[in-house]
Amino acid sequence: MMPLKDARKHLAKLHKMGLIETSEISKNPLLKRQIMTAASEHNMWALDLPRAYTVLLTAAYKTLGNILQRRASEKEKRKAAYDKLEQASSRGYGREVLSAKDQEDLVEGDDIDNKLILALSRCEMVVFILRDMPGWPTKKRTAA
Repeated sequence: MMPLKDARKHLAKLHKMGLIETSEISKNPLLKRQIMTAASEHNMWALDLPRAYTVLLTAAYKTLGNILQRRASEKEKRKAAYDKLEQASSRGYGREVLSAKDQEDLVEGDDIDNKLILALSRCEMVVFILRDMPGWPTKKRTAA
């Protein structure tokens, strides 16, 4: 349970996102709407589950796109070092023939790329859970 003050803030945020619908119901049905205060009413809310799944899935797809863009930009930053590594590899050499700066750039690039691959796999797992795992919301199928 959370305090009413905090609950109202969270409900307002969720309502603003369009995930829930709220309505105020008078504790005393004889009171007029003009004189109702927050203490004289109950707040009821309902979750639109398909909409919630859609919002979460959209956010996950945006995150996937951002991760892919970041990977591309990180590779572009270190393009010269990767090109030198490719040339050395085609001649049969490894990273040890590259300059210290290029080796440092490649190590840093590999570290960042590994972290981005990990973030990508985690985000893909979220998409899998939301989209492909059985559960809510049930998808209505039409007869073919």
